[in-house]
Amino acid sequence: MKRSTLAPLVAILALSLTMDANARGRIRISSSHSPSSSAAYHPSGSSLSGDVGAAVARGALRSNSGSSAPQDASAGIGTPVVQESEYQRQIRQEKAEARSKANADLAAARQEQTAALEEKRRQEAETALQAANKAEQRRAAQEAAKDKETAMLDRKRRQAAWEARCETKPVMTDEEIATCKEVWSRPAP
Repeated sequence: MKRSTLAPLVAILALSLTMDANARGRIRISSSHSPSSSAAYHPSGSSLSGDVGAAVARGALRSNSGSSAPQDASAGIGTPVVQESEYQRQIRQEKAEARSKANADLAAARQEQTAALEEKRRQEAETALQAANKAEQRRAAQEAAKDKETAMLDRKRRQAAWEARCETKPVMTDEEIATCKEVWSRPAP
């Protein structure tokens, strides 16, 4: 058992023994004992002698030296006054502050993690959009090249058909000669 819990228990035990003894008339109150003598002075005004009185005095001194709050003298003799010492209050407050700080740190960490995940998702979406744009540009370039090739093939086919109108023969009519002159002078429309 800790000393801090033992002293109040001894004091309570001594008080209860004193009250029991007072009730039965076993304790003698003598005027020769003063509060400064070896016997401890009881708050009820009676002087205690022996080991019990000394234990009560030591417990009272220990409990009073550790706390800055005065003891409540108006409390009944048989009822122990449970007061929280300044040290206990400070520890409780420090624990509460530590808990609130830990909760705040945890919330901040979660918020940072959420922000990091959102940033990562945004970057992934941006990367996917850029990849889709590049794929669309490649597809558009391929289509343009295919259209250009198709147009060139179509122009060659028309040119071949245009040139096919002119068939060179050893003997040609004026109409055939005029057609050949037209074919040779300009490209197919």
